[in-house]
Amino acid sequence: MAPFCGICLAWRGKAKMSIYERGVALEYFSCPVSHGPPEICILLSHYCGEGACEEIDPGCEIVYSKHMTQGDPFCLGICKRKDEPGAEPDQLGKLLRVVDDLEVDEKERDALSINFETWGLKIFLESFLQGDHQKSAHRLLVPIFESVGKEAGRRILKEGPESLERSISTLLTWGEMLGQNFDISGDKKDGYKLMVKGCLYYDSAPNICDLMETFLAGMISTSSPQATIRFEKCKKDCDCCEIVLRSQPMTSDMENDPLKALKMRFVKDEISEEEYLRKRAILLEK
Repeated sequence: MAPFCGICLAWRGKAKMSIYERGVALEYFSCPVSHGPPEICILLSHYCGEGACEEIDPGCEIVYSKHMTQGDPFCLGICKRKDEPGAEPDQLGKLLRVVDDLEVDEKERDALSINFETWGLKIFLESFLQGDHQKSAHRLLVPIFESVGKEAGRRILKEGPESLERSISTLLTWGEMLGQNFDISGDKKDGYKLMVKGCLYYDSAPNICDLMETFLAGMISTSSPQATIRFEKCKKDCDCCEIVLRSQPMTSDMENDPLKALKMRFVKDEISEEEYLRKRAILLEK
């Protein structure tokens, strides 16, 4: 358990793991959120660490006593059994072994990065888009997600010229990031369809899905201006979402896509959220 928790929080930083008779001390000297607000640190270290302990071994816990975001020179977390007293290294008995540098290879670092970032975003969005202010919050986030998606598209273009293959690669990365299972099929003539099963946002509110669609659409429109993309969210009787990518604009499809037209009316504040959700449900049932 301790190596897993240690590597998770050290995937872009530096950490040391000291193994004692009755527990393990994890010291972090650099991490991705060390210069951020304490709330982000608590979200990643406390909640994620405690959740990992609960899943791996319910009889264990991780206790944090030092935080760089609160002025300490390093962060300190103690992994131990719940019935063991103490929250400092000198209370864990004899020192058995020290791992000075928790190594994370490139593949593992990428996997950890994707999981932390996507789950962190999910927690943020579901917390932020709650209550009476969710409509105005959603309206505020739409242009931000579109802008971030376009910036990601510009970064993709820096790696090489525009190509359909690059857009397909982007879709596959999207599927890997969001779905438990994903598959892509089709051809250049009829378009490519990405099927995402068990999406991370399956149980999220429709406005959160719209934000993620806005992000991906912004990325594709910038990295592949000639391509068009269409979304079909999973229905209640199916947990599989579809994303269709075509290499050339399909004017008739764009003009006759009622879901897209409905979404744009909602984004422009022409209809209420209640009306949007009601009409969207009707369209998805057809």
